[in-house]
Amino acid sequence: MDIFLFHGKIWRGEGQFADAMVIRRGRILAVGREQELYPRAEGCAFLSCEGRTVIPGIFDACLCLAAAASPLPEGRSGLKEAVRGWLAAHHWFAKKGARLCWRSAGQRLTREEMDDLWSAAPLVLEDVAGETAWANSRALERLEKAGVPAAAAPYIGFGPEGRMSGEFRGPACRVLADSLPRPPQGQVRALVLDWLQKAARSGITTVQSMDLGVTLSERDLPVVRQLYRERDDLPRLRFFTRKFRGLREDFAGRLVPPEGLSRLGRQAGQPVTPVNGGTALETVLECLRRQPLPDGNPRRLTLLGAACTDAGQLREMGELALGVVGFPGRLERTLEGCAARPGAELDTCCAWRTLSRLGAKVAFGGLDSLEPFAALEKALCRSVVRPGGIELLSREALTLEEGLTAWTAGAAWTGFLEDALGRLERGYQADLLVLDRDIFTCPAGDLARARPVLVMSGGRVLWRNI
Repeated sequence: MDIFLFHGKIWRGEGQFADAMVIRRGRILAVGREQELYPRAEGCAFLSCEGRTVIPGIFDACLCLAAAASPLPEGRSGLKEAVRGWLAAHHWFAKKGARLCWRSAGQRLTREEMDDLWSAAPLVLEDVAGETAWANSRALERLEKAGVPAAAAPYIGFGPEGRMSGEFRGPACRVLADSLPRPPQGQVRALVLDWLQKAARSGITTVQSMDLGVTLSERDLPVVRQLYRERDDLPRLRFFTRKFRGLREDFAGRLVPPEGLSRLGRQAGQPVTPVNGGTALETVLECLRRQPLPDGNPRRLTLLGAACTDAGQLREMGELALGVVGFPGRLERTLEGCAARPGAELDTCCAWRTLSRLGAKVAFGGLDSLEPFAALEKALCRSVVRPGGIELLSREALTLEEGLTAWTAGAAWTGFLEDALGRLERGYQADLLVLDRDIFTCPAGDLARARPVLVMSGGRVLWRNI
């Protein structure tokens, strides 16, 4: 549908605004003054923004949809009620076994506590961000029957009597998840649809997803693709993958562990490397010293995380023009984790502003709570002392435009899409949000409460409450 969007405050970057836009065939034909564009709107459906702010759609550069759309609360409060409520509504999982994502907020569970949550079938709760999972006795019995690979044993918690405690870390989480029954395609379809619709309502118009190989298997891909053939109200979805499968539009970068960069050579695919902790980052930089990138980083090597850094590492990352995906929604937890590391330099952690100034390409991702404006406010307000004595350093506080750019054009760069997504300009895809308040003039603390009243991707309306 062709649309004439008018009477809006359309952000174009660098303090520039327009009040109208013509959209034809899913792309922006023109942006400017309403009076000037009116003659070019013939045949368009007219849509008034009623003076509201319009920004590009949110591009989440690295998101686990299953975790973000999880029905479980953060932390322990109300966890049992939420788990049982979800299982009561999903009978197959209640009988056969379920794996749910839980934002643990640093809290841990025992085998007995997992049994208290649900004991009628296998149950696994996984904190994807923390690379930790917990299992009840039924899930552990199933794992024992399948056999525990020797390589996973060091990452499994054991009690004093050699009995599994129910806690798993790192690669053992994958072994645990693989031991559960695979849900039928109808159940997979319903779950993925629920995840995508929740993402759309939050304002996300493009997702680079970590779900493949974590919460979805390769066998689930035909179900996902069929869903997109049947519906046109879902955000754009691209998967990270651990194997290169050719140039398909639904595959984003190829996940490469830090030590794997030394073997990258001429292998196809954009390399994307998760970096948790200073040791992993130093491994990445050492590989790049031995095998330098071409000038300008044409393959768009992108680091996921890379939060705990020192001044020298920041300079190297900038000189190499690396992509860096930061997770503003986890800012406080990340800084607390960095502060606990021996020798950590807190004033250079999550230094997104400095990285951008030095030449790195900063993008945002990891919308764990599907609240992009609450996450954005954390990146803007870094001068408050939080419980535990962690001072969030104001010199790394971003401006609103810097934060919006990381969520939009910066994230699009990580997917080679900066010429099609992330800006509201002629020729770009019509991915946009109409907001319920003016985030450029609203009082401090009000930004976190901003919500979209219209979400559009490629000219298609994903969500509307206007």
